[in-house]
Amino acid sequence: HFYKRFMLGSLVVSLVPIFIGMFAHGSDVIEFLLMDTPDSDGDNLDEGLEPDPQPAKEGGQEEESDIFMWQGYPYSVLWYAFFLVALQVHTAELYFANNLMKIWISNMKKTS
Repeated sequence: HFYKRFMLGSLVVSLVPIFIGMFAHGSDVIEFLLMDTPDSDGDNLDEGLEPDPQPAKEGGQEEESDIFMWQGYPYSVLWYAFFLVALQVHTAELYFANNLMKIWISNMKKTS
């Protein structure tokens, strides 16, 4: 019975917060990945000229992104890098814990 409680506790404490964080930062990551950059066409980069500025939107307002940047990197993408590593670590934790528990339970049954 302790085996099921351990696995459920590990799921709740480790994987659920990762999925919540991925969901919370997902829209910013998608926005960043789909964002157009000024040098995306690369027309003027070969000649050593500055890329053309973005055309203004209607009403003279330029499009601004709501993506929070930290030292030149998008904050949400940095979080996603952490989430992916944490997801791998906790998935491996659950996999190995499951295998060890199966072995230990089978050994306990053999000795009794």
